[in-house]
Amino acid sequence: MANPYSSPMQPDPSKFNPYGPQYGGQFPPGSGQDPYVKQVPIIGILMMVQSGLELIASFGLMALGFGLPALIRFAEAQEQRPGAAEMPPQAEMMMMVFYGGLGVVIMGVAALRFFAGWKVMQYRQRMLAIVANSIGFGTAITCYCGLTSLALGIYSLVVLLQPMVIYEFNRRAGQV
Repeated sequence: MANPYSSPMQPDPSKFNPYGPQYGGQFPPGSGQDPYVKQVPIIGILMMVQSGLELIASFGLMALGFGLPALIRFAEAQEQRPGAAEMPPQAEMMMMVFYGGLGVVIMGVAALRFFAGWKVMQYRQRMLAIVANSIGFGTAITCYCGLTSLALGIYSLVVLLQPMVIYEFNRRAGQV
């Protein structure tokens, strides 16, 4: 007599086939016919385009960090009002460190996202792409590429977490 309260038998994860009938799959593994698997190269291309946008934003932030204090000094020199307060050097340094540092961080995220996009196009490093797009949500602080970063992050998570896509990445890496 079997225990009616025991958990059902779990399938062996090493023999997991998302294309099987129990998962509604209709395409044989490796055929490239699955609609989610077909979207993986598109995600790679979009990640590289997004990294280019972030790179432009990072250069702009670094230019702002070094150009804004000089512009303020120039404007103060043009006014030449007696007794006018000058910008303290600490404020100049804070602007340079804040904007320059933010530009360097955004540049690092852009480089990581570009590399991950290149690997995704080759069906490699799926987790790196998930991490890069998750970290890329932080680039919304620039307001320059926040909406596209958010859209790309959600789109890539939806596609890269599909069982058929995971299976395809594992199959191409020789793990299945």
